[in-house]
Amino acid sequence: MFQKYTRIYKALLRISISRFFAYRSDAFSNIIIGSAVWVFFNVFSIALVTEKTGGVFGWSRGELLLLACLYNVIIGVFGFLFVRSMTEFSDLVNTGKFDLILLKPFDSQFYTSTQIAGIASLIRTLLGIGLAIYICTIFHITIAPINIIYFSLASILSLMLLYSLLFFLNTFTIWTPKIDNITELFYTLRALGRFPRETFRQISEVVFVFASPFVIVLSTPAKILLGRGTAYDVLELFVLSVATFLISRHFWKFALRYYTSASS
Repeated sequence: MFQKYTRIYKALLRISISRFFAYRSDAFSNIIIGSAVWVFFNVFSIALVTEKTGGVFGWSRGELLLLACLYNVIIGVFGFLFVRSMTEFSDLVNTGKFDLILLKPFDSQFYTSTQIAGIASLIRTLLGIGLAIYICTIFHITIAPINIIYFSLASILSLMLLYSLLFFLNTFTIWTPKIDNITELFYTLRALGRFPRETFRQISEVVFVFASPFVIVLSTPAKILLGRGTAYDVLELFVLSVATFLISRHFWKFALRYYTSASS
């Protein structure tokens, strides 16, 4: 089963790469510039906020800037793996092409999640990594090699959590294809990952509940990278990621019972 889906994903990835390189050279320039603007904006905004202070809530200025860089790394990988496919889902439902997917001999959730790889998002990841190395150098932040491995593993859980939240929202499109902009709520809340979790403890409990999953996505891996992660932090991220994935999976299967094709 694993080999089957690996082959399918490789084929989809090859198609995505072919599409990407079909662009003209000026399109590549626009993609690179656009990615760079977002990366530097995220980091520069944190630099402005922390200009007059050495740190907040136990995070030094350098660590906060590193957090902003890591945000771009994880979001870039997430964009590469899932975002383009999720964006296309409403069109599949509206045009009736989703019917064909349901007839294919593999899992419909897998295909709708991975049909198009966002190759351009990898540029954001590479820029984020480069800036993270630069921030660690100028602020003398030492990262142990083993912590990089732990960070990578925690980032997989973070990607699972982000995926589950977005897929859960995207599933509502099956009932009402015209509200595909519901995912804009996800992208708005996702930006909260640039800030430490401790920042939101001063706000109301209701807001904190909504903000917490998006903040955990990055705060926990960042703590692990800096050697400050606790067993509770890891367990919290693991439980939340797995539970959210299972909920989104069951919700998808439930929604498919009520799907009616565009021709019906």
